[in-house]
Amino acid sequence: MLVSQHDREKGWIEVKTQDIRSFEGGSLIVNDVPAIRYEHDNDEQIAIGDVALMAGYAQMLEKSNVIGEVSVLFEALKQKFTVEDFLGKSKVN
Repeated sequence: MLVSQHDREKGWIEVKTQDIRSFEGGSLIVNDVPAIRYEHDNDEQIAIGDVALMAGYAQMLEKSNVIGEVSVLFEALKQKFTVEDFLGKSKVN
């Protein structure tokens, strides 16, 4: 995410955050997710494409019957998958 000079003046800063989402059988913890944070109330925003990627991966874990806690770095997830990998027909036979 890019924060413009105008956004910085308004109090938005670039940060890395953690996203935790539950799926049937466990939870997915994604670390070092790029986000912007409003420094006055700690409101964080993650890019919609990044949210979709993490949601798709969590859904894949559920469909694969993974049980337990899965922890992954966002950059590793982004290197291995794209949002398109989780749309439409499954590529797994």
